[in-house]
Amino acid sequence: MLGFGLLAGTSAFVGVVGALLLKRYPEHPPLPVLALYTLLVMAGGLSTLVSFGFTSSVPMFGISAWVVVWIPTLYVYSQMVGGLTARSFVDTLYSPSIKTPARSSHGRGRTLVLQGHYEGAVQAFMDEFHGRPTDPEPLMYGARLMADEQRYGLAIGLYREVLGHFKPETPAWAEAAWMLSILLEERMNQPDEAAGLWRQIVRRTPKSTLGKLAGARLQQKVAQGHRPSGPQTSEGEQYRV
Repeated sequence: MLGFGLLAGTSAFVGVVGALLLKRYPEHPPLPVLALYTLLVMAGGLSTLVSFGFTSSVPMFGISAWVVVWIPTLYVYSQMVGGLTARSFVDTLYSPSIKTPARSSHGRGRTLVLQGHYEGAVQAFMDEFHGRPTDPEPLMYGARLMADEQRYGLAIGLYREVLGHFKPETPAWAEAAWMLSILLEERMNQPDEAAGLWRQIVRRTPKSTLGKLAGARLQQKVAQGHRPSGPQTSEGEQYRV
């Protein structure tokens, strides 16, 4: 009876630790954490198998009981390994499209999107950006991915992060402002805020391609009789709305 109690207690302890790790790391734990948990599973599993299974008066019964008791814990462990396998698969699938070696393949964020954890994916893209704070690409990629998944609020939040972290004269700022304006106008029914972004793009990058596109959008709105509220641009009467 004491042996069975140790068997059940050890399995329950290891399983609870695994469940807590899955809650803390919904996609998969970091490799060092997974390695330590693997050692815990092996130590607990082998020690209880030897102490209960092989020393039982009926070894076949003891081994069968060990298998039944450890099934939930081994299932938790398989969930962790499965998350790591999913990430590796996604990284392998998309890595050929990465042209800049300094940029990661966003495997963690994409894996979370595939699992339906959109808020976690956004945080993954934010973490990736914080690791390379001079590179807006993780935020831009995450925003495009959220828009493709029709998670427009999350996409808008990531574009606003770009606007907040990069200066208006940088190409990243202009691209984020343009993409954000399109979402606001076409998906969120906020044409006035979109027009405000177009004015800023025209004022800050008037000679760029996006500056010309933004100016054309403003002129189109004027031609349609739409006059969004907000401050006027100082870059010429042709852009006034």
